[in-house]
Amino acid sequence: MLSQHPKVLERLRTEVLSKVGSSGRPTYDDVRGVKYMRVVINDMLPRILCGTVVSYQCTETLRLYPAVPFNPRTSAEAAVWSGVDGGPPIYIPPKTRIPYSVFLMHRRKDLWSPDADILIRTASLMQG
Repeated sequence: MLSQHPKVLERLRTEVLSKVGSSGRPTYDDVRGVKYMRVVINDMLPRILCGTVVSYQCTETLRLYPAVPFNPRTSAEAAVWSGVDGGPPIYIPPKTRIPYSVFLMHRRKDLWSPDADILIRTASLMQG
């Protein structure tokens, strides 16, 4: 996409090189400071792709093949979750690491649709 917009690419490259340098690794603060990159990602690309098959295809591809397929979270306080399939409740102590699978969550047919595990949903998204 950036190759089709060389002025945007050049400005973005200049900004990244000025904040990070040509051989540095970007830090969290570096990424926060690269404001034009955020504009490109959050505003320009969606406008360029808006309403196209490409934008839906990208969304669907990321749903089925997320960049972070598994992720842990840590409970801040104690919690009680309802049991699975009517089973007993599950106690979660504070500061407990809880892994979850984005990969599997995005394929749940009860949350998405009966064809949640295939990319063909793109056609139904385009229709409405």
